[in-house]
Amino acid sequence: MLRHKRDKIVRDAEQMVRQALFDHTKNLTEGEYLRVVCAVFGDAVSTTAKYIIRHERHGDSDTPGGLAPAGESKNAR
Repeated sequence: MLRHKRDKIVRDAEQMVRQALFDHTKNLTEGEYLRVVCAVFGDAVSTTAKYIIRHERHGDSDTPGGLAPAGESKNAR
């Protein structure tokens, strides 16, 4: 079975991030390591989710997700 042409790029990036994380956190306790991982990757996940929500609610990623759709009352729930 053939792999997608971007599969190797993604796998290589994953390995580089793992190695960088290991290189820079090997002297940390488990709690400290978890704090670093959550801080770095949590921001990335939150930002990605923000744009997904915007697209789901408004059909684009430019309109903030908390805004009501055009024409909807500001008191609508």
